[in-house]
Amino acid sequence: ILTPRWVRTDRQPIYVDDLLEYLLGVLEAPATRNDSFEVGGPDVLTYETMLERIAEVVAGRRVPVVPLPVTSPRLSAGWLWLVTDVSLSAARPTVAGLRNTVVAADDSIRRHVDVELTPFDEAVRAVVDGRPTATAAPAAGEA
Repeated sequence: ILTPRWVRTDRQPIYVDDLLEYLLGVLEAPATRNDSFEVGGPDVLTYETMLERIAEVVAGRRVPVVPLPVTSPRLSAGWLWLVTDVSLSAARPTVAGLRNTVVAADDSIRRHVDVELTPFDEAVRAVVDGRPTATAAPAAGEA
């Protein structure tokens, strides 16, 4: 996979079910009222590492990620638009934000809400396997 060099930017992805547990947990923890918290998953990874791990789960093999010295957000947004179903108008601001490191600097939420965080690889497998998440809407007639 040819990518821009910003794929080496650190991220702290969080599984959607873990995020929902935090959101529901703060509703039940009075000490969290009128406060804000940073949340992240248990792993700090670069986009490069995430792409490699996702490819291993989806394709069953390692797919090399080759960062190029591309600095054009327009070119990167165009590539994102070509290979995904993300619209070009959404791709541009998305790509612009991908250059920034996003790692939770403060884990004080863990003092108030106990969430067993899902490792990145396990979260990817759950999504690829189609396991229902807490965000999945019930099928018609199941509600």
